[in-house]
Amino acid sequence: MTRAWYIAHLTNFLSMCCHMSATLLSLYWKENGFEDWEIGWMAASFSSAAILSRWGLGKGMERWGRRPFLVAGAAMLHFPPLAYPFMGDRFELWILARLIQGFGLGIYITAILTWVADISPPEKIGQMQGVFGVSGLLGAAAGPFAFEKIYLNFGFQHMFHWLFATGVACWMLACTLPETRVKQDELPQSVSPELRVGDHLATVVVSIPFGWVVGTIISFIAPFTKTLHMEKVGLYFSGFAVASVAVRVFAGPLIDKLSINSLVVGSGSMMAGCSLAIGSLVYAPSPGLLLLAATFNGIGHGFLFPGLSSYIVKRSEPRKRGAGLALFTASFDGGILLGGLCSGYISQGYGYPTAFIASALLMLCSLPAFVVINRRKLAQESQVNR
Repeated sequence: MTRAWYIAHLTNFLSMCCHMSATLLSLYWKENGFEDWEIGWMAASFSSAAILSRWGLGKGMERWGRRPFLVAGAAMLHFPPLAYPFMGDRFELWILARLIQGFGLGIYITAILTWVADISPPEKIGQMQGVFGVSGLLGAAAGPFAFEKIYLNFGFQHMFHWLFATGVACWMLACTLPETRVKQDELPQSVSPELRVGDHLATVVVSIPFGWVVGTIISFIAPFTKTLHMEKVGLYFSGFAVASVAVRVFAGPLIDKLSINSLVVGSGSMMAGCSLAIGSLVYAPSPGLLLLAATFNGIGHGFLFPGLSSYIVKRSEPRKRGAGLALFTASFDGGILLGGLCSGYISQGYGYPTAFIASALLMLCSLPAFVVINRRKLAQESQVNR
C-alpha cells in the first residue's frame, strides 16, 4: 500500500470523528430550548444539502478530478464549528451552518469513495471499500466518545473548539492526497453518456430506508437515552465501531463473495434489529441492551454500506463510477434526511420508541422489494445479452 493510502485512512478517521460527534449537537440544541421538530429540521437541512451536492458531482469529478472536490468538501464540512459558540438559539444560523456542512459531507464522501474505487483491483472493490471504511468507523466511535467526555467535563464551548481544530487537521491531510482520476483516453467508450437511474433502482430502494434508520439514530439516540437517564452515547458508538470493524477486517472478503440478495437481506435485517432494540430501551433501559443494538448496527452497517457501494461500482462503467457512487450516497443521505425529519415529528407526537420502531419496519419492508427488483433487472439484462 502507498503512503497516500494511509494518509487517506487518517483523513477519513478525523473526518468521521468530527462528523459523528454531531450526534451531541442535539443535546446542545435541547439545552437552548429547541423542540424535537426543530431538531428534525436541522438534521433535514444537513441531509438535503448532502443530496443536492451530488447534482452533477459525477460529471465534475470526471472533468476536474477527485482531489479538488475532496479538499473543498472537507473544508465545508469541518470549518463551520468555529462559529458554533456564537450561534446559541439562533435557529436560522444553525440551519445555514448545517446546510454548508451537508454540502461538504456529500462532496467529501463521494470524492473519497471514488478515490478508493480508483485505486482498488476490480475483483476486490467491496473488500477495499470495507477496509477503508474501518478508519471511518473508528472515527465514528472515537469522536462521540472523546467529545462527549470534553462536553461533560468542560462544556460545549470547549468541545466546539476541539471540533474545529480536529477538522482543520483533517482538511490539511486531505490537501496532501494525490489525484487518481482515470485518464479519458484509457476509458472504454460508453454506450450511453448518462447514468441511468433505472439500472440501479434496487439499490436506491433499499438505500433510502437504510439511511432512514441511520438518520433516526444520529438525530435522536442522545436525547432518547437522556430521558432514560442513560447518557451512554459514547458506549453505543464504541460498540457499533467494534462490531463493524470486526466485520470488515475478518469478514471483508465475504462482501465480494456473497450474493447481493443474501448480503442485503441479512445485513438489512440487522439494521432493523438495531432500531427495534433501541426502541425497546423504554421497557428495559440497560447498557446491555444498548450494546446489543450497537452490535446489530455494526454488523448490519459493516456489510450493507460497502456491499451496496461496491455493487453499484461493479454495475457502472468506469467513466460513470463517480456518478454511480453519487447516486448511492445521495439515496442514503435522502434516507437520513427523511429519517431525521419524519422521526422528529413522530417522536414529538408519539414518543421516541415509536420513531425507532417505525424505522425498523420501513427497513424490513424494503428488503423483499430489493430482491424482487434486482432479480427482475438481472433477468432483463440476461435476455438482452443473449
